[in-house]
Amino acid sequence: MFGDPALLSTASGRGVVLAGMLVLVGAATCSWIAPSRALARPMRAGALLLLVGVMVQAFGQLLAFEAWAPDAAPLHDTLAIIGNTNWGHTRLAVTLIAFVGFVFSFARSPLLDMGVRVVAVALLGVLPLLGHAASSSNVPLAYALGMVHAAGAAMWLGALALLAPTWWMGLHSTLVMLPRYGRLAMFAAPLVIATGVLTVWTRLETPVQLLSTTYGRLILAKSVLVAIILAFGARHHRRLTRSFERSPDNNPARFEFGVYTSALGDGRPTAASRILMAYTARHTLLLELLLAAVVLAVTGWLGESEPPTLE
Repeated sequence: MFGDPALLSTASGRGVVLAGMLVLVGAATCSWIAPSRALARPMRAGALLLLVGVMVQAFGQLLAFEAWAPDAAPLHDTLAIIGNTNWGHTRLAVTLIAFVGFVFSFARSPLLDMGVRVVAVALLGVLPLLGHAASSSNVPLAYALGMVHAAGAAMWLGALALLAPTWWMGLHSTLVMLPRYGRLAMFAAPLVIATGVLTVWTRLETPVQLLSTTYGRLILAKSVLVAIILAFGARHHRRLTRSFERSPDNNPARFEFGVYTSALGDGRPTAASRILMAYTARHTLLLELLLAAVVLAVTGWLGESEPPTLE
C-alpha cells in the first residue's frame, strides 16, 4: 500500500482535505469565542488546503486509472471522472465550497462570521461522502456518524489549532478564550470518541479484525494517538481552564514551586499565575497539534483502506 504512488497521493490528499476541514470548522467555532478579525487568515488557509487536497487526490485517482498512459487522454479522463462518478461529484462540491470560503475570507464582520459558518456546515455535509459512508450497508447511519464525528473533531482540534499559539492574538486574548474553548472541548471530545466507537462497530465483524486487518490496525493507531491528545486536553482543562474560571485574587502573589499563589495561602490563582500557566502550556498545546496532524495522516490512509465489511 505504502509503495503505490496512486494510493500515496489519494491518502495524502485526503489528509490535506481533512486538515482544511479542521481549520475551516475550527474558524467557525472560534467565531463564537474570538474576534472576527482573527478569522480571515485561517479561513483563507483552510480553503486553500481544501483545494490542494482535492488536486492531490485527483492526481492519485488519475494514476490509479492509468490516465497518463501513452494512449490515454488525461484531460478527457479527468472530466469524465468529475462528471460521471460520485467520487468526482463530491470533490467538485468540496472545490466549490473552498472557493466560496476563500471569497468570504475577504469580507468584513458580520458577513465574515456568517460566511465561515455557512461554509463549515456545507463542508460537514459533504465530508462523509468522501469516505466509506456512501458504500456502507446502512448509508443514513454511516453518514450521520461521519458528519457528527467530523464536526466534533473539528470543533475540538480545529479550534485548538487557532487558539494554541498564544502569540496569535496576544496572551490576554488567550486568557479570555481558553475557558470558553475548554467548555467546548469537554463536549466535543466525548462526542468524537462515542461516534468513533460506533463507526468501528459497524465496520468490523469481530474484535479480532482490529489486529488481523490493515483497517483495524490503523484504527488502533488512531485510537492511541487520540487517547494521548485526550490526556493532554484533560490536563489542560484541570490546570488552565478551571483556574481561569475562578475569580482572580487581588492580593499580592508569591512564587512557590514554579507557580504564583495567593499571599493568603488559599491556593486561588492570581492573574500573574494564570499568565504563567498559559505561557508554559504553549508547548504542550502545540504538541497536541502535532499529534493531531499525525491523526490526520492516519485518517487519510484509513479512508483508502477497505473496512472488512466492504471487502
